[in-house]
Order: sequence, then structure tokens, then C-alpha cells
Amino acid sequence: MKKYLYIILALVVLAFPAAAQNAVLNAQQLGNLVVGLKGALKENLAPIANGQASYTAITQRWDARRDLSGKSKKQVIDLLYTDVEAVIKSPAIRYQVNQVFALYDRMPDSQFSAKTSFKDPRDGELYGIKKLGNRTWMNENLRYDMGNDSICYDDDGENCAELGMLYTFNGAMKACPTGWRLPSDSDWMDLENALGMPQNQLMIDGYSTTRGYREGLMLQVGGTSELNFKISGFATSDAEGYSFDGRGNDRPRSYFWTSTAKNINGQRNVYRRRIEANSGMVYRFANPAEGYLVSVRCVQ
Repeated sequence: MKKYLYIILALVVLAFPAAAQNAVLNAQQLGNLVVGLKGALKENLAPIANGQASYTAITQRWDARRDLSGKSKKQVIDLLYTDVEAVIKSPAIRYQVNQVFALYDRMPDSQFSAKTSFKDPRDGELYGIKKLGNRTWMNENLRYDMGNDSICYDDDGENCAELGMLYTFNGAMKACPTGWRLPSDSDWMDLENALGMPQNQLMIDGYSTTRGYREGLMLQVGGTSELNFKISGFATSDAEGYSFDGRGNDRPRSYFWTSTAKNINGQRNVYRRRIEANSGMVYRFANPAEGYLVSVRCVQ
């Protein structure tokens, strides 16, 4: 009798992972899974030729799907992998991506339950999110199209997918989705303080004035903040059109709007932040708002 009891118990143990694997993902788990797979896919395709173009083509297929809800984790992963196969023809790269997907397949569903992503209901774009200090930040630059108040770097849509859009100040003030906002100067200081910037440096004001030690690197891709700020460049505009800078070898850098403006000699000046490649500084300064298009991170 004992022998049969052990057999029954063994069958139950063996069946349990399969049952868990077949559980339907809720909306939060589904969103987190897709965000995680996007990040893993991007890392695996980045070193290869045409990797960014392949990543964009695959994720566009993913974003267009309407057949993922009501599915288990394994079913979702299998469906998304068919889009990888449709774009990637190299057996070696397919195998590499398949191995990463297999790791996600073995993760427990509960690992995707925490609120680590947000789906913009306006255009279906998914963003990772992370709480640091007293605020929750998107860990990607905003990609929402604001028409004449936004543009892709070099006016190239592939740059928008990778770097987010560049916004006028007026566009930035209206671009974040409901429940989110353009961060204020104080929101940025809360973040910088959470990363360890000394209190006596938070209020330093100046375009090239030293401020911070390592916080700029902590914010960038691979940094411990996990906010993955990329070097996204900027644009200027005038009657003749747009000019782009900040992405070449001459001082690669990013600028980010805040919502905090001040009046200087009758002109509206807006605080923003600048981070530079290979620099630990986070520069804080106020310049005229008009004529510039820079990046946006949303906060809540």
C-alpha cells in the first residue's frame, strides 16, 4: 500500500510544475514578461550587424499582437518566439535567443507579479518602472508622439524606438500619460539624493559646474540605479528646421526636461539635467526653453 502511495505522491509532485506552467497570466504578469523579454532580446541582438533593425522589427510584431491575453507563460513565450523566427534567419542567433527565452520559461509566474512595468494606453507602448527615493520612474525615455512638439533624433524612427522622442518644453509638459508627470527639479533632486549625492551639492546650479561624483554613471545603462539612461542627444530648431547633436564622438550627452521654470529678465528659463558618457556628473542648470527639443522621463 505504501508503495502505491509513494507513486501517487511522485505523480503529484511531477504534475505540479506543469499545472503551474499552464496557469493563465494576469495583465500585470503578461506586461512584465514582455518587458523582460524585450530587454533580453535587445541585449542579445545589440552586438550583431543590423541588431537594432532586427530588434525593432520583432518588437513591432509583438506590439501588434492581440492574441497574448488569456495565455500561459509558455504559450506567450512560444508565440513571441515565432516572431523572432520570422525575422532572424541565422541559426546561431536563433539558438542564442531561444536559450534566453527558455530561462524565462523556467521562471515561476510569481516573479512577474510585481508592478515593474506600465503600458501606455494611448499607444500601447510598454515601459519598465522602478521606485527610487520617494518616486517611481519610467526606466526608458518616453516615446509618445506629440506631433510638431516632438521628433526622433535625426528624424529617424529607429532612433525613437531605441532612444525615445525629443520634445519641446511645451510638448514635454503634456506628453506623460495620465497618472504620470514630467518630473520637477525637486523630483530630480530626490532621485539624486537617493543615489547618494550629498545634500550640499543638490542645489548647485550651473551648466558646467561640477555636481556629484558617480550618480551620472549610476543612472546610465548598466548602472546600479537600473534606470538605464541612454545617451540620446538633443535637437535645436529654428526657421530653417532642425539640427541634431550629442550622439557623435564630440561630447556624447543627453538632456532631460524638468517641469520647473523660472523667469530671468522677462524670459522663461527651465531647469533641466545633463548627463554625459563616461562621466559621473549630473549637471543642473536653467536655460531658455524655446528652440530646444530634449528627452523626457516620466515620474509618479
